[in-house]
Amino acid sequence: WYILRHKTLNEALLTISLMPKIVPPYLSIGIVEAYTVDAIKPDHSTPLSDSGYSPDVLRAAIHFLLTNDSFESALSASIAFAGAANFCPVVVGAIAGVRYGYTAIPDHFIKHPTLFDELDDLANQFIERWIDQPE
Repeated sequence: WYILRHKTLNEALLTISLMPKIVPPYLSIGIVEAYTVDAIKPDHSTPLSDSGYSPDVLRAAIHFLLTNDSFESALSASIAFAGAANFCPVVVGAIAGVRYGYTAIPDHFIKHPTLFDELDDLANQFIERWIDQPE
């Protein structure tokens, strides 16, 4: 995580793509993480898979994030590719939401648009109460 903080999506992906296939032990990375790192490295010779296997999902999600220029186009492309029940659109929506911001999410993608205002209010109340707690 520390090697990706404060980087753009493209900078983070470049950093990860330069990591060796066999990850040095000092990075404390396991087998699953090594497969994930390998999965998101650019490889245009292997077609994308809609299998649901997490490295495949991440690889497809990164593809749709990099080949589209808006929240709506990235999410729509991922749904067209993998289907709404696949995890790929979930990952695309999460990362694209952070990348483009809340205001970039069209209302028709939000099932309960007023829920966000209620959650925002609750979060602010929680923060105020947390800050007011004696140490």
